[in-house]
Amino acid sequence: MSEVRYRDLGETLFIKMFGYSPKLRILDIFLDNPYFDFSKSEVVRELGMSKQTFYKNFKDLEELEIVKPS
Repeated sequence: MSEVRYRDLGETLFIKMFGYSPKLRILDIFLDNPYFDFSKSEVVRELGMSKQTFYKNFKDLEELEIVKPS
């Protein structure tokens, strides 16, 4: 059985309603999987996002205290 990736599942309702920006995509993966503790590299891989884009946007979300690394 092949593994289903987050990015292969299509757009969630959150993304359809609020847009496809990098910050929203990062938030979406956490909202869609509330019981998982992802590493940053796992999020980058699952979103198919460049590391540079991820780290810039994740830093902004940290500064706003929306996400907190564990």
